[in-house]
Amino acid sequence: MAVARSNPPSPWIYLGSAAAIGGAFLAGVVAGTLLGGLVADPERWGLDFAFPAVFLALVAGQLRRRSDWLVALGSAALALVIAVRLPGNWHIVVAGLVASATGALLGRPDETERV
Repeated sequence: MAVARSNPPSPWIYLGSAAAIGGAFLAGVVAGTLLGGLVADPERWGLDFAFPAVFLALVAGQLRRRSDWLVALGSAALALVIAVRLPGNWHIVVAGLVASATGALLGRPDETERV
């Protein structure tokens, strides 16, 4: 999110973002550890969808170019195919690695390729 604010991010924006994210993460871990066992059926309250919804909201803010969308949609399709075929959470690991490698291979973003 710091990169979305200013590219490249100033050190103060980056440090502020990192501190806010780190603090929120630690507070969430403490709250989840202390209170997580109190929710007997998370699906009843829709909490099973909370993490994917937050992740999608964060990703959506970063999709600016056509290539970004192609990588995101391709990795989502790959994750769905793997989720149907393999047990556990391997779809997250494999699709994440493939998406990261694909994004790295595409190289530095071309500012002229905006959607």
